[in-house]
Amino acid sequence: MEKRDDATIAPFEERRHHSSVIFETESPEQYTEFIRDVAAPQLTTLLGNQPTAVQARVWEKVTDAYRRFQGADGRVHTENQAIWLKGLK
Repeated sequence: MEKRDDATIAPFEERRHHSSVIFETESPEQYTEFIRDVAAPQLTTLLGNQPTAVQARVWEKVTDAYRRFQGADGRVHTENQAIWLKGLK
């Protein structure tokens, strides 16, 4: 493999962007359903070949993990950030 000198790589302008999104659901269980539908299709696919009991145990762990975001009113509230970069020549 040929080593490239940094001088041979064209300079580019880097632009950074970020966006905040707040998700809120009635309960940790409802948040897990949201995650299953929207954010975790890869996990659902990985669990697809597992016995039903294993799948249920994993999703229970996910639900339990979101309990720390549960307010006194029982609702789950999370603030999320998406960060992306764009390089322009």
